[in-house]
Amino acid sequence: SGGRQSGSRFGGFSDFFETFFSGHGGNTDDPLVEAELDRLRREQRAPRRGQDSEHQLDVTLREAAEGSARTVQLSMSESCSTCQGTGLVKEGGGSGGTAVKTEVKTCPTCQGTGRQTRRRSLKVTIPKGVTEGSRIRVAGEGTAGPNGGSRGDLYLRVHLELEPGTEVRGR
Repeated sequence: SGGRQSGSRFGGFSDFFETFFSGHGGNTDDPLVEAELDRLRREQRAPRRGQDSEHQLDVTLREAAEGSARTVQLSMSESCSTCQGTGLVKEGGGSGGTAVKTEVKTCPTCQGTGRQTRRRSLKVTIPKGVTEGSRIRVAGEGTAGPNGGSRGDLYLRVHLELEPGTEVRGR
């Protein structure tokens, strides 16, 4: 009871702010503090756009010259499906009379990071005439956004696979 358990007591900055200013984790008597707490709570839950991500795409000389469409396999960081990206899970710890004790613990799936690496298959169009270092944008296929936000964009950096003795001149 007296010692602190591993992991954070706070789910986010607003929880810390609330506990610090109220002294007991409940409501404060100051309307300005309450207004700020409400704003922080809404901000934490608001969906946000995910980050853009970049991966290398190996392209044959023929694909670069003629253009192509193919399916690529990518390992991408995604929001954890167990904790929905919070890094924390609630566990029922038994009951005491009619009340059920709930504990918040670090998510065992993502070890508290809120992220998981998953393999994804994407159909990609390689435009005709791409060159070494070109970037192909795949809109809405980047990293998933927190709190159900939209995905960022995926950028595929072209690397030309050349057969030994082959060189590319000009554009």
